[in-house]
Amino acid sequence: MPEPGAFRPKRENVMRQAILIFWAMWPLFALPVSGACQTPGRVVLTTLSWPPYASSALPGGGQSVETVRRALAATGLTLDAQFYPWKRAVAMALRDPAVQGYFPEYYDDGVAVNFLFSEPIGEGPLGFIERADKPVSWKRLADLKGLRIGVTLGYVNTAAFDRMAASGELTADPAVDDAANVRKLAAGRLDLAVIDLNVFAYLARPGGGLEKEAEKLRVNPRLLAMRELYVCFRKGPGAEKLAARFNEGLRRVLDGDAGEATLTPRTE
Repeated sequence: MPEPGAFRPKRENVMRQAILIFWAMWPLFALPVSGACQTPGRVVLTTLSWPPYASSALPGGGQSVETVRRALAATGLTLDAQFYPWKRAVAMALRDPAVQGYFPEYYDDGVAVNFLFSEPIGEGPLGFIERADKPVSWKRLADLKGLRIGVTLGYVNTAAFDRMAASGELTADPAVDDAANVRKLAAGRLDLAVIDLNVFAYLARPGGGLEKEAEKLRVNPRLLAMRELYVCFRKGPGAEKLAARFNEGLRRVLDGDAGEATLTPRTE
């Protein structure tokens, strides 16, 4: 109890002080909710609709998603795979504090500036599709000068192809996704389109959605490259430990030491 005559703050002074304290601490309350509420053991990675590797409509989310899920599970972690258009998926992995990375990605020096690459989670054949009635013969990329080549916005292809496309040596015609390139090629608006051949086979299969367009097309017999697929972890605190933990889980899966997590993620 205060002694008689001791100073007693007026109620309005107490309220004023409380308001000042609240506003002084407001930046702490205003932190992004997504970054402040991560669940321990939960790894948030963005991806895209790219069947058969990744799709929310496929069992387990697709081959790559299932591989990543099982590799994380082998070390006690849980995958939260979030599906977005590719450019947004990459942008979120780079900027959103709630997201630790993205997949599947080809290795690229430019990407490696901001991300750590995992060990390979699979591989796929990168090639060209063409009109069946207008096949293209080529041995070097320089042979493709003057042809309209469909590419997908934000995709890494090969270093040589991307360099020549960026310089204008090759005529690259961008589209929002692989399906759009298939449609453009079938309509005669392109001479070639760059695509993972497993993705093309999926789209061209009965029920794939583009079987009619695919009837006009074929795979060019010369492969552009076999490209390994990776998870990209955004560089920052904890990224190296997370990547190492993922790689350990992936090795367990591939070696058959992860119980139900065992599978072979590489595509045939």
